Amino acid sequence: RSFDHPWVMVLLMFFAMSMCMPLYKLGVGASERPLPFSPTVFILPSCCDLVGSALTYMALMISDLSTFVMLRSAVVVWTALLSYTLIGRRFETHQLIGIAVTMVGLTT
Repeated sequence: RSFDHPWVMVLLMFFAMSMCMPLYKLGVGASERPLPFSPTVFILPSCCDLVGSALTYMALMISDLSTFVMLRSAVVVWTALLSYTLIGRRFETHQLIGIAVTMVGLTT
């Protein structure tokens, strides 16, 4: 039988990421005292990321792996295009080379 439960992977991923917050609060690995913060500022972005990750895993269940990897890799190109057109961001040479290499990899 195949494993058709993407929510398990999403919840495990978010549990692992949430373990960073107590370590930050305790100042583990920091040479100075951590800055004060309110965990509530993470609620909306975390919910959006949770839904996006769940949809990604569900899409992986119903599509071929090669198609999924190509679409997932195209995020770099789409983000660059939208950053350039919507907010007028200018890219440095090494960033343009990375975008070009990604586009070449997607088309070959």
